[in-house]
Amino acid sequence: MDVQVVLALVMLVALLVFVLFWALLWAGLPVERMVLGSMGVVGTATGLLFIGEAVMPRWERAWWKPPPGGRATVRLGRLSSLGCGIWCSATGLAFLAGAFLGERDGLPRSAVGALLGAFAVGFALVTVGAGHDRRAADAARAAVRTRGWLMASCREDDGLPADEAQRRQDARAGLQQSIQLHVTGRTTLEQVETRHRYLVVSAGDATPPNDWPEAAEEWLAFRSAFAEGDEIWEFNTVSVRPGPARGEEGFARLRRGIVVDWFITTVLG
Repeated sequence: MDVQVVLALVMLVALLVFVLFWALLWAGLPVERMVLGSMGVVGTATGLLFIGEAVMPRWERAWWKPPPGGRATVRLGRLSSLGCGIWCSATGLAFLAGAFLGERDGLPRSAVGALLGAFAVGFALVTVGAGHDRRAADAARAAVRTRGWLMASCREDDGLPADEAQRRQDARAGLQQSIQLHVTGRTTLEQVETRHRYLVVSAGDATPPNDWPEAAEEWLAFRSAFAEGDEIWEFNTVSVRPGPARGEEGFARLRRGIVVDWFITTVLG
């Protein structure tokens, strides 16, 4: 069994044990050490999970929600994961020490200093790492919010570092959800080409925008990807909140009601 899965199971079982003994403690039974010990296992297992995410490239990483104004969840980077791991592990060890040593023995001063130092290091790493993760996620979202066909954008990921490629994949997943929620009406390929004549190679004097010379080529590839039963819908994700407009407009390919591909014609903000 995968080590990450084992640690997650240990954390879950320990959490259930903690809830059980907390209920017994609340009922008046003398199970304080079991409460502390189970919580210590939860914290230690959680910390090892985060540390594993920081040092093992193939481990799935946790997510976090940015402050108000953030447009999507952000996958933790290695620095943030390491900071969370140190913080949670130190917390878990503190609970375990309380369970095994009891109130009379207490922790040696050196151990207390080490735990406080671990808390400080963990907090610093999480603070710095969270800022980096937010900026990297914003940059990835900007990279995938480009006019044109989805698959043309995906090809740009070739050769990128694994972390950056994953961030762009996450950004596209968030954009897909946004498009899914903001389709505005079904249309046809012919109607789209009539309204946006620069998308058609044989459009005569209707030339693509100067900053988007690949428009017709990408549209032709997008058009050829349609299979029987696929539908084309317009979408508009532009925000109506106060402040500068932000969002995308274009056309999505839906299969059985699910957005599977898209073509962006306008990007705002």
